[in-house]
Amino acid sequence: LAKFEYGEYGVIKNTLVLITGFSTFGLQYTSTKFIAQYKDTNKSMVLAVHRIALNITKIFSVVFGVWFLILIV
Repeated sequence: LAKFEYGEYGVIKNTLVLITGFSTFGLQYTSTKFIAQYKDTNKSMVLAVHRIALNITKIFSVVFGVWFLILIV
């Protein structure tokens, strides 16, 4: 890639990383903590934490993606 195209690629990549960071709300660290804590004692809690974190991340990823798309266009 030339300098200009590589710069465009970098802007797009960094924007997507920023959106990802906002949409997860740091749930990867929280869910990892609870999954590690309950993996041997309470399997249903592990599944519940996983499902909740995944659903929150999906919902806010779509919301932020649409919001940024509206802002760009």
